[in-house]
Formats: sequence, C-alpha cells, structure tokens
Amino acid sequence: MDVVPGSSPAELQVMSDVAIKFGRDSLKPADSVDMGVVICDTCGTRFTIAQPAHHQNTEAAERQATWLERRLTHDHDNGFEHDDAIDLPGFSRN
Repeated sequence: MDVVPGSSPAELQVMSDVAIKFGRDSLKPADSVDMGVVICDTCGTRFTIAQPAHHQNTEAAERQATWLERRLTHDHDNGFEHDDAIDLPGFSRN
C-alpha cells in the first residue's frame, strides 16, 4: 500500500494497486493509472490493472497480471464469482 505524499494526517489517502472489472469505473481510485488489461480465459471478463499515478511500475504490473490470471482461474475452479475490485500484491518496487 502507498500513502499519497504531501497529504496531511486529516486527509491521508491510502492507495494500493487494484484490478477493476470493466464497467465498474466508480471503484477505480482517484489519481490512478491504467497499467494493463487482463481477460479471464474462462468467461472473458476484463479487468484493468490500476496503480497510483505517483508510483507506477511496469514490471510490477506484469507480475500482477500473471497473479490475477491465476486468481481468476482459482475463482472458476472453486465456484466463486469474480469480485468487482481485487486488491493486487504490490511486489517489489525499486
């Protein structure tokens, strides 16, 4: 999770990397950047990988896409519906 720099304690915002299902843009954090799209191989649902604009990392986004593909497969294998928003692991950012 990242803390938005320059925020006072009263307006502190915590932002994490997240996958948002297409059509659910209202769940996308403000000031985030789309880093890629993942499509579920089973049902075709599309997700956007969003990262905070102040902390973009292409390599992390690629690892997140791989992780998300596995998570979507896991959902189907276990009879779960995909969530509208899925918190993504941050992975190492250098």
